[in-house]
Amino acid sequence: MAKTIAEVRNRALVMLGKLPLGQTPTSTVANDMEDAYTQVYAKLSRKGMVTWGPSDSIPDEFIEDVTSLMAFERAEGIPGERYARISEAASRAFMNISSIISGEYNDPITYQDY
Repeated sequence: MAKTIAEVRNRALVMLGKLPLGQTPTSTVANDMEDAYTQVYAKLSRKGMVTWGPSDSIPDEFIEDVTSLMAFERAEGIPGERYARISEAASRAFMNISSIISGEYNDPITYQDY
C-alpha cells in the first residue's frame, strides 16, 4: 500500500537511528526530513524517474528506495556501520528505481526460477 510522505519520512528517521519505532518526530526534525524528500524527489524528477506527484503518496515499489535516498541525504555524522548500510542502500536505489521505471525490474523472491 502506498505510503504518505510523512510515513516515509519517519521510516528514514528510523533508518538513521533518530526516531524510535512508533514515535513522532519534533517539528524541526520532521521539516528537515521533508526537505530531504523534496531534494530526493527533485533529483529523481530531473532524471525522469518518478511516476507520482511531489505531494502524492509514494507507490509501494519505490518506498524502500526513496526511504534510503532520504536517509542518505541526512546521513552526515552517522557512525560507521549504520552509515555504510545507508550508503549501500542509497547506491542501489537509483538502479532499482530505474529498473522499475523501465520495466526491467526482477524481484528475485517473486520471479525466482525453481
